Amino acid sequence: MTSVQQKVSILLSKEVLLQKGLADKLINTRALARYLKKKYNLDSSLDSVISAIRRYDIKKVEEDKKKILELLKGAIVSTRNNVACITLKNFSLKDLEKLERINDFEFIKGTNEFKIIANKDDIDDLKDLFSTKIIKVEDDLSEISFVLNEKVLKQKGILAEIANEIYIHDINISEILICPPEFLILVKKNDMVKTHEIIIRLTE
Repeated sequence: MTSVQQKVSILLSKEVLLQKGLADKLINTRALARYLKKKYNLDSSLDSVISAIRRYDIKKVEEDKKKILELLKGAIVSTRNNVACITLKNFSLKDLEKLERINDFEFIKGTNEFKIIANKDDIDDLKDLFSTKIIKVEDDLSEISFVLNEKVLKQKGILAEIANEIYIHDINISEILICPPEFLILVKKNDMVKTHEIIIRLTE
């Protein structure tokens, strides 16, 4: 059975903005407890939730974040515009041969779906090649790539820190591709400049 402390710790670990507020001492503990009880329908007493918040190790969270930011420094960041992502079903190994016609692409193989990320100029060719297997096409994307130091791969929370920073700026991530030490993030083209600025700030 999960204790009140464990429940509150799990919830706060999901709420990045609340962590920032706690670290900067901008949040009233009692108000936060009422918020958590109402939002997550906690059946614990208000006092026990308050106590759990006060015991939450925000200092450890901040120390971990400091380590992550230190490791992110010096990452090589680049961008690519006019990117498309096509999602396919029932993709087989034989289908890979068809991709020889496409000059520059990345792909992700899931359990039931296969995604191809390519230049927007190639999207018509991809539609022709896989016309019977298309689930979805997004052709208004941009790609932000960042290559990290190998040491980063041993530190937990790297991707979460980057994704959370993008999230709190109200940007939706369309796709994430990871091939360590390179990370690729796809966002709508209208969000590319803002996302690039966020990544640059994290890596400076």
